[in-house]
Amino acid sequence: MKSPRLRTILCWVIFPITFVLAWASALAVQVPGPLVETGWLADHQGEVVILDVRKEAASYLGKPLAPSEKLNLKTLTGHIPGAISVPWKRTVSKGEEQGVPLKSMLPSPDGFGELMQASGVSTDSAVVIAGRGSTAKDQAFAARLYFTLKYFGHDNVALLNGGTAQWAKEGRPLAHTEEAPVKGDFAVTEARERLLATTKDVQNAIETGDVQVVDCRTEDFYLGLNFKRKFVSTKHKGHLEGAKTLPFVLLGESSGPAKLYSAEEIRAVADVKGVDLDMPTITYCNTGVTASLGWYALHELLGNGQTQLYDGSMHAWSTVDPSHSVMSLAQIAEAAATGETSGAPTQSEMQALFVRPPRSLQSLVDERRDALRRKRNQYFDAAAGRRLFQPAWMTAREEIVGGYRDSMREANRQHRDTLRLYQDTLRGLYAPWSRPFHDQAEIRHFVSQMEQLDRQELRDSLRFTHAYAPWHLFGY
Repeated sequence: MKSPRLRTILCWVIFPITFVLAWASALAVQVPGPLVETGWLADHQGEVVILDVRKEAASYLGKPLAPSEKLNLKTLTGHIPGAISVPWKRTVSKGEEQGVPLKSMLPSPDGFGELMQASGVSTDSAVVIAGRGSTAKDQAFAARLYFTLKYFGHDNVALLNGGTAQWAKEGRPLAHTEEAPVKGDFAVTEARERLLATTKDVQNAIETGDVQVVDCRTEDFYLGLNFKRKFVSTKHKGHLEGAKTLPFVLLGESSGPAKLYSAEEIRAVADVKGVDLDMPTITYCNTGVTASLGWYALHELLGNGQTQLYDGSMHAWSTVDPSHSVMSLAQIAEAAATGETSGAPTQSEMQALFVRPPRSLQSLVDERRDALRRKRNQYFDAAAGRRLFQPAWMTAREEIVGGYRDSMREANRQHRDTLRLYQDTLRGLYAPWSRPFHDQAEIRHFVSQMEQLDRQELRDSLRFTHAYAPWHLFGY
């Protein structure tokens, strides 16, 4: 029997410690919502588990930038200090539906539990998922892991807006060594089947029309101009009958940092695409990755709690039953020509398929000419300071030449993208039955004017770079 002295020690020492530990656990940080910004993460960096999931596993480490190197988000390497690398291949696994084996499906509860434990996640952990963030596809991979955590019952989780790319762009430090997490005690408490849609669910949705089906792939896949050869058969090029299109690239910036648009902007995009945000919805893509970003936008950001993810997506649709049909490009064109819109978008809906609205080609030329005029004025202003002492003048000239070089690269990129857009429109790539916005003569004139402005900008730059070399020789 314990002595009174021992009981006193237990009461005044051990019990308070237990109470403090329980109190600290109860005060574990909670993410403020499904999406957090880099500033919030920086303030709570030591209180959350940061998971870094990306397709390019080698970019998690990489080499630090040299002092003279500029940050390039397209080739970004490194990770947020403390972020644990989660191998993408372990976030998906082989599965089956109706006895048919499928690839890239949700992992088993046990397999996912072991993965999260090895990544340092515990049952009460606040988790922030930070992908590479250089492209919209990077955000889709992060959203897939977010969905998996939600599906297996973990709610204290958020995406980092813009991922590692946004963190790096803001000048925050990056790590290039492997992180060693402390093993967590994560356990799968439930599998929320209500978040998933099966092939039978999708088939019923198509037949009854009671559930909205949304295609989150890019429009070339939606129209059957392209298909995922590794997962989808040739005869299944196209989209599910009656499906609306909400490409994942319209949910956020398409290049780094790939920040998601605001809820208001995504709501407006969904409205343009004819997506009913109050209707039960199933999102799909090729294998459930980009559809996860669509699910995240509708279910988490816009609050449509009736949104489900079709895990198998087009891979399951074409594999479980090869007789399943899709709307091909020829069928869409025929339906539009005859006015039969069942299962195909109307002419006005096809107009909304364009990622960007048509613009006047002459307005693009005028904008470029104005930018060139402003750049020329900057050169003249810099030339007026040529009598500065040599170090100051050379520094000023180097800054302006560097700025010119960057602006020239950006102008060339815009020129190339704009030209490609209108050439695609001319060929009728997105809507073969609609009248092109511009004819061939207008395209040729546009290209000629843009090339002329390119040459003019190059001449101005060379004139500025070489005109004042004698001042350097004389020490001015």
